[in-house]
Amino acid sequence: DPKWIRMAECDGEPAGFVFAFRIPGRSALYVKTLAVVPGRKFAGLGSVLLDDVQRFAYAEGSTYAIHCLQHEANTSLRVSSRYQPEVIRRYGLFAKRLENLER
Repeated sequence: DPKWIRMAECDGEPAGFVFAFRIPGRSALYVKTLAVVPGRKFAGLGSVLLDDVQRFAYAEGSTYAIHCLQHEANTSLRVSSRYQPEVIRRYGLFAKRLENLER
């Protein structure tokens, strides 16, 4: 749903975005992806985008937000930390080396 997407541009070029969604019948906003072009020029833009979509969700009836699937080393955790987050789940990623595959 486009109402849960925020995009920012600078000089006609993408500078950042946040993708979120709501599930009908639930009061949570799920923040799926937050990204900003690296560098000092756009410092703080992630916070502005996230704050805007969360304020809109609150006005639409959301009572909390879940910032989904954030890697522990990702800089987006700094933005989320401004909202006094609580970790509700942890996930592990696994890989298996595929050897001797016929091409």
